[in-house]
Amino acid sequence: QEEAWATDVNPRLEETTGGSVPSIWALRLDAAHSPAIARAIDSGSAMSLEHLRLDPTQRDRRLDCLALMLMRSGEPIVLPGDEMRLARGDALLFAGTTEARALQSLIAHNIKICDYVHLGVEAREGLVWRIFSRRRAQSAAAERN
Repeated sequence: QEEAWATDVNPRLEETTGGSVPSIWALRLDAAHSPAIARAIDSGSAMSLEHLRLDPTQRDRRLDCLALMLMRSGEPIVLPGDEMRLARGDALLFAGTTEARALQSLIAHNIKICDYVHLGVEAREGLVWRIFSRRRAQSAAAERN
């Protein structure tokens, strides 16, 4: 079973990270470790794994990461799909780029960023949003050229 899992994961990781060695991280969905996500879940609005893989600088792009496992009530779910609805107390194991890890951490901790990837609500206030807006404009300009 481990060999079959590795056969499935290796090409997906290679595609996700461009062949680089992936960073591995865990994310616990609770108020202490990911307050913005916990708030979104508590609001009753459906939040799925897909939302944790959206780029907070451009919501139509995916972060370069892959969910390897989700632990829920002590039960592991290997390679959960993007449609998996998240619940408070879930623990996730990801592999991906260091940039994806950093951007996902912003989703976990910043309510406005979480609302943007989760609901599409854009609140352009504060330093973080100014940086993201500048990055989005630079990315759009590079795509036009």
